[in-house]
Amino acid sequence: MASSKFNKTQVGLQTDIGTAVAPTIQVPWRGTYEHAQEMHMAEYDAGTWTPTSIEANVGEETVVKWEGTVIFEMIPVLLNSGLADVSPSGTYIHTYVVSPAAVGVPKPLTALFGTVGTNIGGTGPAVKLKDLFLRTLTLSANVNDKILAVSAEFFGSTLDDNSGAGFAFETVGLPATLEVIEVLKGVFRYQDAAATGGDFATMTDFECSIIDAELTLETGIEPAFCLTDETTSWSALKYTSPSCQLALTVRTNATNYAAIKGKSNARTFQELQWFIAGTSGHDLDIRMTGVWDAVPSVHDDQDGEVVMKATFVCKTPYTQTTTPHWLSIINESTHNWT
Repeated sequence: MASSKFNKTQVGLQTDIGTAVAPTIQVPWRGTYEHAQEMHMAEYDAGTWTPTSIEANVGEETVVKWEGTVIFEMIPVLLNSGLADVSPSGTYIHTYVVSPAAVGVPKPLTALFGTVGTNIGGTGPAVKLKDLFLRTLTLSANVNDKILAVSAEFFGSTLDDNSGAGFAFETVGLPATLEVIEVLKGVFRYQDAAATGGDFATMTDFECSIIDAELTLETGIEPAFCLTDETTSWSALKYTSPSCQLALTVRTNATNYAAIKGKSNARTFQELQWFIAGTSGHDLDIRMTGVWDAVPSVHDDQDGEVVMKATFVCKTPYTQTTTPHWLSIINESTHNWT
């Protein structure tokens, strides 16, 4: 097992698991990749002076972690490999829906990772990882930083260093237009959930100023392992229950606090929208159905300020019988990721 930092990454969107593709775009984040290869040594007594053992590679998997600033154009690079894949409309709008009624079909990534100027061998500085799927996504915001930050963990199948010679980076770059997501431009809206899900039409503004916000999404996808040639590898996905919650620390007024506290106490299912607008052609719209899991007293203190702390957990009410809703994310930018 080995872990390496990288400072250049290029990725491409695969069609099928197992078939690597050439990169089509760079990503602007740094992080680590890990070859989570598992070796097993079985010792036995062969009647010799020195120990005798049998060794086998019993597991192949890779892990990638990205951290950085969220950019509108890069949101689809993350979500196409964790949620249902979509074909963006002509206005560069990507829509991702985690439906209670059906499992999504994400597409994996092929990625080249490496440090510029540090060659593995005669060919190039990069290693190739394929079949990368999003396992966990965390979007976090803070009033001091004023931007939306991302931490994303992917799992993949195998690492290939081209027999120690490495792979050369290709001549692909970032999208022509890039815009950082400024979280202080975001607004929250809420309403009670009806029998028909995904309405989000007549919302009430949640008047507040964000101190901290953290959205944590577990996609619920894992590798489905099978045994081939002494190595436990995988070529398919298994689906478990996803989870998503939004933890907020905000300054707000008594009216909004009372409304949210009342819904929390009554265990009333609601729809919550977090909408962040950018310049023309840029916005991020996160829509959640669920309940307020914890709303402590409004007279809480953080960094010398009186704040309200609340957690919204995605859940679908059993009474939502028409187009039941759990989570959807709509991203508009100036770049298509297909």
